[in-house]
Formats: sequence, structure tokens, C-alpha cells
Amino acid sequence: NYQYRLLVENVCGDIVDTSEIAITCLLEGFASNTNLANTLQWSDYIGFDNGVEEYKIHRKAGLDGVDEVIATVNGSMNYYNDDVSALMFSPGDFIYKIEAISAPSSQFPNQFSALSNEIQLALEPIIWIPNAFVVDGVNTNFQPIISFADFTNYRMIIYSRWGDVIYDTTDFLAP
Repeated sequence: NYQYRLLVENVCGDIVDTSEIAITCLLEGFASNTNLANTLQWSDYIGFDNGVEEYKIHRKAGLDGVDEVIATVNGSMNYYNDDVSALMFSPGDFIYKIEAISAPSSQFPNQFSALSNEIQLALEPIIWIPNAFVVDGVNTNFQPIISFADFTNYRMIIYSRWGDVIYDTTDFLAP
């Protein structure tokens, strides 16, 4: 994390105001394919007069995703576990940042915010492929289940034991 101070100059180059030293919030994390979750941990933001009231967790699903606030935690918490199991059809890349929100004070009744660094976490693609099916039997569907993968280049080809193409598709939802 970084320490910084804000200096305000007028047009003559004279310093007219100086802030206190602030220390940024440093965000770290790791992805867990086993739990289908991303765990975030960050350092305290230091610089608001009355401290931090809350932290907002921002996430982008995918490198070109939309930044959204997915959770808000108390200012005394410094961790969050993001369950991404509902996002299994996303590419598996997630970008996070933390927003510290100031606790209002009598001197500064408005709330201020400060952002952490951004981190990118990636879950490895998971592919479950059935190894057998019986036409008109109990297991009549053959469909791979794929999560956290880029489906733009998806292609499944099934060969006979003699190397003949039996089935070829680029539709990942097709059985």
C-alpha cells in the first residue's frame, strides 16, 4: 500500500492547504476452483477523520465486464468470500477492487471514498464429460458440462473407434 498527502496550490504556486497523510487500501486475493469462490483480503484504509464506515466490494465478471458493487461490509472487516458458482457460464476472469467509505464526522458530514488497487482472479475452466450413454437407456443424454470457459471457440467432435466423425458441433448447449 502507498502513503500519500494532498497539497492544494493557488495560481501563484503558494500552498494553501495540506491534507493529513493517508494510507491506501491494498487488496489481495485467491481463486478456489474447489469452492467455486474467490477470497478477498485487504488492509485498512487510513486517512478519514472518523475512520472507515464500510467497504464496498466491486467486481467485473470477465475482462470487459461491467463494474458492479456486489457487497458491502462493515468498516472493521477486511475480507470477503465471493461465491461465483452462479457465474459458471462466464469466462472465469474476475476483476475486484475495494471502495472505502468514510464515517461522517461533525467537521465533515459528507461521506468520502477511496479505492484500492485492482486485482484479477481467474478460475480454471472445469469440464465434466460423461464417459458413456445408452440410447433408450437410463442415461439417454450425452452433454459435456463446461464452466468458466471461453465458449467462442467451442467445438466438440465425437469419433468412432475407427476414427470416423460421428458427431460435430460448435453449440455448447447441444446434446
